[in-house]
Amino acid sequence: MGFKIIKGVSENKLPRDIEYWKERDIFLDCRGEIDIHPSVMFGFNIYIYTMSHDKNDYRKCYYKTVKIEKDVWICSNAILYNCTIGEGSIVGMGAVVRSMDVQSCTMVVGNPARIIALFDKIERVWKYL
Repeated sequence: MGFKIIKGVSENKLPRDIEYWKERDIFLDCRGEIDIHPSVMFGFNIYIYTMSHDKNDYRKCYYKTVKIEKDVWICSNAILYNCTIGEGSIVGMGAVVRSMDVQSCTMVVGNPARIIALFDKIERVWKYL
């Protein structure tokens, strides 16, 4: 297993100590901005990208922000790019969340990611669509 950061980010800016990231084999592309709340839970083998190429001119690069809010669970093998994951949400195993905002208390799965459940805060249960 390994842990890779593309372009330097201070270990002090990571919400957990460096060992947490290493043991989960998480890839962080920090060429754009990454904002991760300290309460976020991660599975293993996760990729977070902040840069992509122009499909018409590979020499042009786009830098995008990935924001992961409070109490989110990112399951193993997920890929995130240019997205916001709202508070209390779950990104299912192997999901590809690209260029979208996942609203709070939402569960997404698949490639591309799609909504499969919403958390009912009153009944405190996930309601599948």
